[in-house]
Amino acid sequence: MSSLPVPVSLDSTLRHLGSADPRRPFLIDAREPERPLEYTWGDADRQVDALAEQIAAHACRSVGVLLDNSYRNLCLIYAVMRAGKHLVLIDPEWGEAAKQAIVDEMRLDALASEHPLEGALAGLRLALDFERSATRRLDRAAHSHMILFTSGTTGQPKGIELSQQAMLHAYRIGRDCLGIGEHTRSGCFYRISGLGILGINFLFPLLYGGSAVLLPLHCWADSEGFWECVERFGISFLYLVPPVVNHMVKEGSPPPRRLPLQRLLCVAGSARLDADLQAAFQRDYAALANIYGLSE
Repeated sequence: MSSLPVPVSLDSTLRHLGSADPRRPFLIDAREPERPLEYTWGDADRQVDALAEQIAAHACRSVGVLLDNSYRNLCLIYAVMRAGKHLVLIDPEWGEAAKQAIVDEMRLDALASEHPLEGALAGLRLALDFERSATRRLDRAAHSHMILFTSGTTGQPKGIELSQQAMLHAYRIGRDCLGIGEHTRSGCFYRISGLGILGINFLFPLLYGGSAVLLPLHCWADSEGFWECVERFGISFLYLVPPVVNHMVKEGSPPPRRLPLQRLLCVAGSARLDADLQAAFQRDYAALANIYGLSE
């Protein structure tokens, strides 16, 4: 049984562990595997406090966050929630017209990004100081909604709004099915482009006191190096889309020994996985749960 209090928002565990167990590992940035950077729950909590205070000072109701694979970007996401603002997830690789359509639809006058913005969006970027310390603590995440957009079939972004309670309910089901908890350490090698990858690799395991590792993009293509990273960083949870499973089974090399369930759980989602591929992966690699639509 977990010793963590029942979360009332996606930010609850970060606020709790930031003070209750500040030295516990939160995220390892291993995008350069030979020079990993480790951040603790205390580090993240302080960074989120500082950013949330700055964001809360703005009169805006919603803040768009341009997603990125970084510790700072993850802190921005939590900070928007902690400030009580509605969080709008934006894929930075969308075209300018699509991004502008989201800004117009949401009437956004505030964007958060650790990198400079160009064009018409540049004037909306919040001037945030990542080096500043907070002077007060905020706890408004329960009032924050998450808004995500898809391009749909027309190319015109379509949005959906999720409450904190809806997210908590979905992740509670996932936790009960998969046994996610404080022992879980996820490994992410995808570009964070929306809630699917952000949620399954970060928000979900972190909500239950786990930790996460940022791996180099597409590192799964190098079988030997990939499984070395899994072992070295103690990764125990991997989200694998079917094309990755297909590559590993047909072209890759399995780890030196098959990893037992108590050491590694892999889950497949986003599209249905061929039963033969699943069987081959489970024979040579590790346990693989085939759960269509899991990340959504």
